[in-house]
Amino acid sequence: MPKVSVCLAVYKTKPEYLQECINSVLNQTFTDFELLIIDDCPENNECEQIIKSYSDKRIKYYRNEKNLGISVTRNKLIDLAQGEYIAVMDHDDVSLPKRFEKQVAYLDAHPECGVVGSWYKKIPGGKIKKKKATNAQIVAALQKSCPILHPASMIRKSVFIDNEIRYENQYTPAEDYALWSALIGKTQFHNIQEVLFAYREHEGNASKEYAQKMADARKQIINKTKSEHPELFGFKAWIKSLFNQADKKFEAQAAKLYKKYSNNSLPYHSDGPLLLKVFNKGISFKHKRGVVFAAYSAEQKITDDVLFYLKNLKKYVDFIVFVADNSITEDQVQKLQNLVDIAYFQKHGEYDFGSYKIGYNLAAQQGWLDKVDYLVFANDSVLGPFGDMAEFFTKSTKTDFYGLSGNTEGYVFGNNKIYNTGCRHLQSYLLVLSQKFFMHPEFVKFINSVTRQPNKIEVIVNYEQGLSCLARKLGFKLESFLPIQKDITIQNWQEFLQKGLFIKKRLLRKKHIKLPHNVLRSGLDIHI
Repeated sequence: MPKVSVCLAVYKTKPEYLQECINSVLNQTFTDFELLIIDDCPENNECEQIIKSYSDKRIKYYRNEKNLGISVTRNKLIDLAQGEYIAVMDHDDVSLPKRFEKQVAYLDAHPECGVVGSWYKKIPGGKIKKKKATNAQIVAALQKSCPILHPASMIRKSVFIDNEIRYENQYTPAEDYALWSALIGKTQFHNIQEVLFAYREHEGNASKEYAQKMADARKQIINKTKSEHPELFGFKAWIKSLFNQADKKFEAQAAKLYKKYSNNSLPYHSDGPLLLKVFNKGISFKHKRGVVFAAYSAEQKITDDVLFYLKNLKKYVDFIVFVADNSITEDQVQKLQNLVDIAYFQKHGEYDFGSYKIGYNLAAQQGWLDKVDYLVFANDSVLGPFGDMAEFFTKSTKTDFYGLSGNTEGYVFGNNKIYNTGCRHLQSYLLVLSQKFFMHPEFVKFINSVTRQPNKIEVIVNYEQGLSCLARKLGFKLESFLPIQKDITIQNWQEFLQKGLFIKKRLLRKKHIKLPHNVLRSGLDIHI
């Protein structure tokens, strides 16, 4: 199979433009590609004659029986594509010789990125158009305009398949803008800071009719994006200022804010005495992964199921910071001595995110966060794991924000109030954050802004859901080990237990269920 599928839709173009376009593809320095061409203008034989004049075996030519339009034709090309990457082309533009070479190299080196574009020059005249480079800049620019030139882009085919996304005919001629907007939060964008493409301006794109259609379509797309990603509109001033900053300046700002927040003094707001134990300072960072574990026990005990979970986690991580939202006796703490590196006990009333906040800062003060690539947030609301967690942790390295399961948008009724859960989000009992995310100044501010909420639903809305909204806002991709679906941990608990290796303690408290043999044979006390 070819590495790249070049997807070229042809419709009423001048033969000389089409010939120049095809030649620019065939003359690329990167040669492992197929050139898929669909002619969407069956009544025009000139284009067909040009295409059939080439004998290059990489060219695969198709012709629509009737005009289907650009969006439908592009979708047909995607379905035909065999390559890992899709290089978009328009019939009257020109790819400079090293375009594919540069874009393939970037995607190979950056698995988190699903769309890469470039600077380009205009035909005629040669005026160079520079585009923003980073994902954060591009996502922000999508609020108002199209910051990636579509025919100059290369896209992972998996981005279309995994997210079940296609070009939408209703948004033509802004179908490319609709595509980029639909991919917000699902992948990352980048523009290579070199001129790799020549874009031809022509009279059709300058007509009043075309301009009005484009304006109407973009207005629809922006309104849709606002409803799906309200967190993107109204960036804070320092985020806006980022657009004109070099990466080094941004990194310096991040480091400054990180230092400011990670030196917060302990103890935090609390209702009880503090017990803090540092069992181990000499960490060997072989896994490049650390855990902040949140716990709560009304009986002020370290239960067997928590010890069982910690033993399994210890196989995959370099350190565990254990934070409990309760007081404890000295004899109970000693149960943790060989399993965790820091233990913190104090009633703070901020649920799991309050414990995550404390544990995050404890790890930062030890200098451990700088030395790991991934930070895990886990809590004791589940029983398990009943199986090997290796696959979960292996898959977590392929994205910046990973969870075992996620919940869908909807409404929750409680406390005489209706709560809008807003957006699809990862559930907070087991999360993995990349260093790019957990060291980002916006995340540092987020985690340190956690305060006591009046009830658990407010915690879910403000912090569990809020963390996923923040990840999308910053352009980080969210992925889940299990399908994101409503209440999978409760309504589909068999699937959750079989594939997710856990069972919710809340389920055991509420329902009488027959547990599978692997759970019963685990030796774990399940009477909760």
